[in-house]
Amino acid sequence: MRELVSTLILTLEKEEQIYKDVLELAKEKKSVLVDGKMKELEAITKKEQNYVVSLIKVEEAREKTVQALLKELNVSSVESIAELMGLLSDEEKLAVGSAKRSLQHVLKFVDIENQFNQKLIQQSLDLLELNLEIFTDYSKSGTNYQGSGVDQDKEKKSIFDVKV
Repeated sequence: MRELVSTLILTLEKEEQIYKDVLELAKEKKSVLVDGKMKELEAITKKEQNYVVSLIKVEEAREKTVQALLKELNVSSVESIAELMGLLSDEEKLAVGSAKRSLQHVLKFVDIENQFNQKLIQQSLDLLELNLEIFTDYSKSGTNYQGSGVDQDKEKKSIFDVKV
């Protein structure tokens, strides 16, 4: 197997490992969101930022490896790993394909966790918005209708402006 193909496989495996760590972090984030632990959520967000930096570096290394491999194969460009695999020997194709499938498998679970966490965050934001509306749109009096049955302009007060 060519050295560049081995390097490509190693970068795919490194990317997979980082995404496995991101997956564990996403699971941790889920429980933190459910429990409403904001300090822990902030710490998780910082860890996620570090993983993003690592993924960018691995992605750059993978791109360099692919470019070097394409140069070695006398090919100007490819659109995907699958297209690149078509240019490799059977042994190389199998090894790269296995690493690719393994990475895709982890990415699928990361996506599922992220979608769930996104829904939890949206629900929290919706609840916050509702609470904010309740506190800021407190009405001094109930509904007042004029003789015509139209709701009379009522004085709006914030709950914070009401005397206790």
